[in-house]
Amino acid sequence: MRFDAHNQLTPVEIVKAENSAVDSVIDISRGGIAVTHHKGLKVGDVFPVEIECGDLQVNADVKVVTATDRRAGAEFINLDEAAANKILYMNLLLEATSGALSLNE
Repeated sequence: MRFDAHNQLTPVEIVKAENSAVDSVIDISRGGIAVTHHKGLKVGDVFPVEIECGDLQVNADVKVVTATDRRAGAEFINLDEAAANKILYMNLLLEATSGALSLNE
């Protein structure tokens, strides 16, 4: 299940690194992320990301599996157990807050 990164209760952001091609996160799942970029990513590119969701920070490597001029989908790769657990926790947190948003709408 993919979660919108712009969730009002729990937004997900990429900490920008210098000379990063990534502009922002569109959505996130247990398996990867979708991002916007400025024509700097192509299928097969591998790069590190630092993702923040509230007080939670996850450092992971991703590999681009789909790309257009402005959007790319990337899968998490080479995750250690701690990063995988943080991503799982982040997804559980997002699932809980998306349910809360649905109830309030």
